[in-house]
Amino acid sequence: MDRKSSQGGHRRADRVKKRKFRGNQFTSEEDTSFTSTSATKLKKTEDEEVIIEDNYGYCILEFISVFTALTSLVLCATCKEEIKFSRTASRRLGFKISLQCGCDDVTYINSSPFINKSFEINRRIDRSERRVSCASMEARTARKSERASENSQFEVEEGTLYEAGIAD
Repeated sequence: MDRKSSQGGHRRADRVKKRKFRGNQFTSEEDTSFTSTSATKLKKTEDEEVIIEDNYGYCILEFISVFTALTSLVLCATCKEEIKFSRTASRRLGFKISLQCGCDDVTYINSSPFINKSFEINRRIDRSERRVSCASMEARTARKSERASENSQFEVEEGTLYEAGIAD
């Protein structure tokens, strides 16, 4: 007998190898003894919200929902009554927040830093709009000059086609 036939016949070329056992797919992983210590500590913590202390920056928020929640939590230091938040002096995206309580003291807080006669957020938006408009103006100028150079090439070609003796 020959060596190949002694193993039980010829193997087919398209036969797939047997898959290895990778564990029971129908059981849940409740045994965490194989995980690392840090993984078990992270699993035990109940904090889902990560607090990021980014004290300076801009964000967009809905005024009513945020400040009604703050109203229920904040009390005046002098009269111990609830503080009422309202929005005043709106200038585009910048505005002032007024704080009113029972002791008739009204305090105003700017929503962003106030530089000369404008809010900083408005200046930043104006600057970015100018940059975008300058870039689009430069692109329009470049396209216009390309078209002009193409038209000048056609004019030169038209002049060479019709010379003095051919048109008569």
